[in-house]
Amino acid sequence: MNNLKDWRIKTGKAVKDMALTLNVSESYYRDLENGRRRFNEDILNLLFDKFDLSASFVLNHKEEDLSNYNIVVEQAKNSNISPEQLEKLLKHLIAMKNEFN
Repeated sequence: MNNLKDWRIKTGKAVKDMALTLNVSESYYRDLENGRRRFNEDILNLLFDKFDLSASFVLNHKEEDLSNYNIVVEQAKNSNISPEQLEKLLKHLIAMKNEFN
């Protein structure tokens, strides 16, 4: 079982409702929860936007995965991504960092 499935069960959300929110079929959603499919950026963004669930939580990342946080932030600031994309990336990174502080 992954963090998303644990969270869904604890919060009483139905698979059907999660699938609708993420714009996927119920079987696709079940495959995500059971590790038969990978989360894509759109789904991770929806989980963050709709439920405030960070990518690190959904993907079961550990604190050591964040060791390059500052490097990623600086590279993102110096890249050619749009201000909106940078803001979304920074929100994800901050949420990930806060989970371990």
